[in-house]
Amino acid sequence: MKIFFSDNNPFVSHRSVGVACFAAGLQNLGNTCFMNSALQCLFNCEALADYFLGFDWKREINRGNFLGHKGLMASAFGSLANDMWRSDKASLRPGDFKTQVGESMPLFAGYEQQDVQEFLAFLLDAVHEDLNRVPNADRKYVEAKEAKEGEAEEMVAMQAWKGYLERNRSIIVDLFQGQLRSALQCSVCGRRSVTFDPFMYLSVPLPEDMNMNNGDDEGEGRPRRGPGGGSGGPGISLEACIRMFCEEEVLDGDNAWYCSNCKKHQRATKKLDLWKVPPVLIVHLKRFAGSSKISSLVTFPLEGLDLSEVVKSPQVTQGGKLC
Repeated sequence: MKIFFSDNNPFVSHRSVGVACFAAGLQNLGNTCFMNSALQCLFNCEALADYFLGFDWKREINRGNFLGHKGLMASAFGSLANDMWRSDKASLRPGDFKTQVGESMPLFAGYEQQDVQEFLAFLLDAVHEDLNRVPNADRKYVEAKEAKEGEAEEMVAMQAWKGYLERNRSIIVDLFQGQLRSALQCSVCGRRSVTFDPFMYLSVPLPEDMNMNNGDDEGEGRPRRGPGGGSGGPGISLEACIRMFCEEEVLDGDNAWYCSNCKKHQRATKKLDLWKVPPVLIVHLKRFAGSSKISSLVTFPLEGLDLSEVVKSPQVTQGGKLC
C-alpha cells in the first residue's frame, strides 16, 4: 500500500497548534501490525492530521447517518489522532480504538493478522460516513449518465461528480477520492459508452511473469532475492503498474458486456483512465496471482509521481506533470 500526497492544505497546520513534530508510535495488540501501519500512514498525512488537530471536526459528526456508526468510528479515529500527535511518549497502546473497530466491524474484532487493504477500505468508509456533511433527508439520487456522441466529456464528468457530492461530502472525499473514466465499446455494432465513477484507491496489477514466490524455494512467505541483493529481482516502476491498470482489456464469455444497442451480451473492449486525481492518492498493489505472491520490487519516487500519461482530463496542464 502506497500513499502519495501533495502539500496543498486547507486547514491550520498542526505544527502551529502546539503538538509534537512526529506522531507517537503504536504498540501491536497481538498481530495488529496491519492496523497500525495503516493508521501511521493516515496520521502522517499532513492535511488529515491538520483536520483532526486544528479544526473543529466534532461539529461535522453525522450521528443520524443510517450508513454510519453513530459517530463512534470518527470519534475514536479523531481521539487517537490527537493522542498520537500530542503525546510525549514514544508509543501508545491503541486499545480503545481497537475495541471500537471490533464493535463496528466484527471481522476485525480479534487480534489475528488481517489484510491491511481491507482494513483501510473499511476505516476510510466508516470515517467518511460518520463525518458525511450531507444529512439523510438531503441526499439525492442522481442517475448515472453516459457521455453522448459529440458531447463534451468534461461536462459529463463534472455532472457525475456533482451528483456524487449530492450524497457524499466529507474530509475523506475531499482528500482521498478521485474519478475514473470508463470507456466500453461493443465489438459487434461499435456502440460506445463513456461513464465517470468515483474511486477511493487504485488496485493496480503487477506482471504475473515477474518473480513469483509460492513458498517453495526460500521458505514460505519470504521474497526471492534479486541480483542486486534486494527482494524480488530488478523490479518495476509504480508508474508502469498504473499504466497496466489503464490498459485496454477484452470482455468476453462470462464477462461479456450487455450492449443496449444489440440487446444482448456481446464481446467488448474496456478502457479505464484516471480523470480526477485526489490530493492524496492511495495505491494498492495486487501482489497475489492465485496462491502465489508476486514479490518483485516496485519502485516509486518519494516525490514527483508523474501521472500525466494516464490522466485524460484537463487536470494535466500543458508541459506539466500531475504529481
